[in-house]
Amino acid sequence: MKKLIILFLLVILITFIITSINNYENDSHYLKHKGSINHIVAHRDYSSLEYENSLESIILANESDCVDAIEVDVRMTNDGFLVLSHNNKIKTQISKTKISDMTYDEFMNVKLTRETVLQNKNEIIINENFLSSTATDIFNVLNIVETKTLILDIKYGKKIKTLNKKLLKLIEYNDNIIIQSSNINGLKDLIYRNNKIKYQYVIDEPGDFYNVTDEFYGVAIRHNLVNYANVDYLINKGLKVFIWTINDTKTYEKIISETKEYSNEIFYITDYPNILCSFDIKKFIKI
Repeated sequence: MKKLIILFLLVILITFIITSINNYENDSHYLKHKGSINHIVAHRDYSSLEYENSLESIILANESDCVDAIEVDVRMTNDGFLVLSHNNKIKTQISKTKISDMTYDEFMNVKLTRETVLQNKNEIIINENFLSSTATDIFNVLNIVETKTLILDIKYGKKIKTLNKKLLKLIEYNDNIIIQSSNINGLKDLIYRNNKIKYQYVIDEPGDFYNVTDEFYGVAIRHNLVNYANVDYLINKGLKVFIWTINDTKTYEKIISETKEYSNEIFYITDYPNILCSFDIKKFIKI
């Protein structure tokens, strides 16, 4: 009888330890991913303060307490490496060059440049000096962004299947990663190859809504296409809704008012996380 009591107490102790570990892991995951109550997605990293898709921009977005998710753009170089850039043509201090014609080494040695724009009260002052930022690739963003949601926006060229094969080799199944694109054929090929990853379709015009299927994790909708009816339909279909690109509080307030009770479920993609994070969303929705 004594042995049975000891065994029973031992089972209780083991159960308690396992439950405590699970609770700790869940709490730890929550603390890492809690972000802001605003559901803010940094568009092209922190592109309002650093050169978009640059190493500096990724680091800044990753360190921001108010950013919940980070979106970057992925392209393929001529020799088959995946690098970060929204446009195929990039502006450097020397010339504008197509990434699709460049080797990986050529791209990684580029210093990304742009004109600095400074705002002084009611007037815009343009400084002709160039900012210089560091070009980077998919490996760096995967290594840096570990505790926030990472959205990879795939910019396809002619070699859709080649890019997808390389991408899937680099991406292990991870709850923190979402792959998105406006190229429906590219997404369909990815789903065919691996349907365990989260995929998101970018809606740029009204006709794109017809391409939305249950295979997608979510949709990213251009802000001027958003209305209550389509958000209601998509969320009740089980899809996550992201809205882009909201760069001022007037548009932000309009979207919140339009989407009503779904406002606290939506993710807001912006170049200006600092502006949207300072906006008191609690005035409009119940947290």
